[in-house]
Amino acid sequence: MRSLLEPVTTRKAASPVVRRGRRTPVSIDGAAALGLSGYPWIGAMVFVSLGVAARYGLGLAPLAVLIAGLLFAAAAASHAEGVSMYPGGGGASSIVRAAFSGPAAFAAGWVTCLALASAAALSALFAATYLGGFWPEFARTPWDVVAALGILAAVTAAGCSGVGSPLNLRVFAGGVEIALQALLVLMGASMIFRPEVLSRDVRLVNAPSAGHLLLATCLAVTAFAGLETVTDLATAARNPDRDLRRALPATVGAAVALAVALAIVAAMAMPSGVPLTAPALGIAANLPLHVLQTGVRTLLGLMVCGVLVVAAYGSIRQAGRVAASLAAHRELPELLGRRHPRRLTPVAAASGAGLVAAALVLASRGANHGIIIVAGLFAFSMLAVFASVHASVVALRHREPGRHRPFRANTDVAIAGAVCSVVLWAALGVLEPLVAVIALAWLVAGLGVRSASRATRAAVEIADRSGADGAAPALELEYHTMLIPVTTDCDGMPRDTVETAATLAAARGASVVVLILTEVPLGEPFDVEIDDLRERVERIAAQARSIADSYGIRILVTHLRTRDAAESILAEATRRNSEVILLHQSCLHNAPARLATRDQLVRRIVADARRRVMIVQPRAVGA
Repeated sequence: MRSLLEPVTTRKAASPVVRRGRRTPVSIDGAAALGLSGYPWIGAMVFVSLGVAARYGLGLAPLAVLIAGLLFAAAAASHAEGVSMYPGGGGASSIVRAAFSGPAAFAAGWVTCLALASAAALSALFAATYLGGFWPEFARTPWDVVAALGILAAVTAAGCSGVGSPLNLRVFAGGVEIALQALLVLMGASMIFRPEVLSRDVRLVNAPSAGHLLLATCLAVTAFAGLETVTDLATAARNPDRDLRRALPATVGAAVALAVALAIVAAMAMPSGVPLTAPALGIAANLPLHVLQTGVRTLLGLMVCGVLVVAAYGSIRQAGRVAASLAAHRELPELLGRRHPRRLTPVAAASGAGLVAAALVLASRGANHGIIIVAGLFAFSMLAVFASVHASVVALRHREPGRHRPFRANTDVAIAGAVCSVVLWAALGVLEPLVAVIALAWLVAGLGVRSASRATRAAVEIADRSGADGAAPALELEYHTMLIPVTTDCDGMPRDTVETAATLAAARGASVVVLILTEVPLGEPFDVEIDDLRERVERIAAQARSIADSYGIRILVTHLRTRDAAESILAEATRRNSEVILLHQSCLHNAPARLATRDQLVRRIVADARRRVMIVQPRAVGA
């Protein structure tokens, strides 16, 4: 059988005029759905941070929340730029790995795991206390701890079993959460508007002091626990170049604005002090009518509890994903990277995150101001992650200026965000030294586990190589970006091609781009309406993401209309600086009438490409 890669002598025709890669237009509904699907994890923690920030900030707590929100917005922009270039289950660690060394990437990922476990612990604890609006015993010890542990057990089991939520449900949950927060703001502004309370709580001499305001700003970072959710938004966008640029600023802007407004309402509603736990119930308790107070308090407690349970689930799931990514890079024991054979979830990693969160819940009730310590652990960890992401994005701007960036953050904002994050990180360590000691102990322990894990795996590999006489050495290639082209004529996404790319990406921390092509005949207008085109694109994209998720990686999916498939594939590979193109023949030209041109297309790509081309034969083709 003649090889597809043998040289051929054909006259190279001039490239036809191609109206270059116009992407399928995406309406604002697509961007809105993308933003709403991430809001349940970006905006939920405001119900936790109100009391934590007000404990030290008093009347200036809204200012502390605003500063923390601006820091989060800057970090989210840098994070979106990084993961749009280097998608992967590691999130922040994947960005740092691309810019710096392996130990720095591990530190970012390991600290992210601590932050997410702390967020899950806080969400479970506050969800239990918000249930006190329905049954008062849940607001008292030990029932709040029991309920929190039960919530953690339930969300950990859900994360291990692979329970997910459809896109429509996530969009609905995001809309409900925004409506709930906006309703609280409107009720507070119309029924308990007392701006004099804010000025009364601000005393320039000692309360809040500069140190307390600084500490309140650091702790207010707990309002924004959704940095890793930006990873999901960047990789779930059907067209990141347009959807992400619309969805992320709107989602983050709404979260920051509503958090500041709720902080103002909480300070006006409770002049004697915002309670540390269940602060939103305090707003309901200060409504003018007793009947209104009772009804709103019960309903609000149940709704906020549900919101925080969803946030706890998201934190456990994301922590498991990050830990599994670190294990895939041989920085944690192999057990943490294993996935369930049917559910494809990192069971051990998610279970470990749940155990750490449960330990933090128990410790928070056994120590003085334990909730502040857990909130401080989250803030201390996330501020370090903020700084590392900013530094990585700035470094990548200088190291890889030509790489395609579907989302681009402002360089000056990134530098300012890095400096402010480092300042607040150091201030929190000075003001709450116990937080710094615990976090640094966590980091040192993680580095020890990393060294032991790498040494153990190296010893096993040496033993395997010594026992395999005459075995050929493995081929080691550095792939940072891989491109998989497929046409909408294809019946579905070729699983073997995605599996090949996912295996390489998981081993090397590379990103995978799926280029979906729609070939428009020369006799038709370029923007001709094609039946079921959107459905076919979404079906192929969903299949690709499903296969990639089973390997713990994230992929980018983009859609192009073209007159010349080979020209568009080569141009897209150049634009994204892809080191390898993976071709699956059956999905380049699937229609029977085009089988005769299939070899010609493959030959042209192989001949003209300035990068590696890997051809994946269909599994049905025998030798």
